[in-house]
Amino acid sequence: MTAVITRPNTEEKLDILSTDAQYDLACACSRKDPDEHRHRGADGKWIYPITLPNGGKSVIFKTLMSNVCNNDCKYCPLREDRDVRRCSLGVDETARVFLDYYRRTEVFGLFLSSGMCGCADATMEQLTASLRYCGEDTGSGDIFI
Repeated sequence: MTAVITRPNTEEKLDILSTDAQYDLACACSRKDPDEHRHRGADGKWIYPITLPNGGKSVIFKTLMSNVCNNDCKYCPLREDRDVRRCSLGVDETARVFLDYYRRTEVFGLFLSSGMCGCADATMEQLTASLRYCGEDTGSGDIFI
């Protein structure tokens, strides 16, 4: 049997990474109001409700920058020894995807996390580079890591 392995395009990566982001349970559990629970947007990506410091409500887009991880934490469904399709979004790719949602006013913030790709410093540099790009463009958008 021959297997064909292709590199996923940005949309395919986003499908994989936004699905894998569901394991981070931020905003998954909430009060009795179903509007305060995470849900999938029209295109299947995870949209998370948040409460702002002033008590107002907003929604953020949540994805992983990468599901590649060097760690083998036994509790993690994405740990190194699991057989999952691995991919990563580049710095520009991550920012471009979020800013597309932001400009269409589908979301007003970003929750970005990542597997540990290489060393912790390199992973954080990738995250902060994307966030810096997003923050410069959005001005007052909410960004969480």
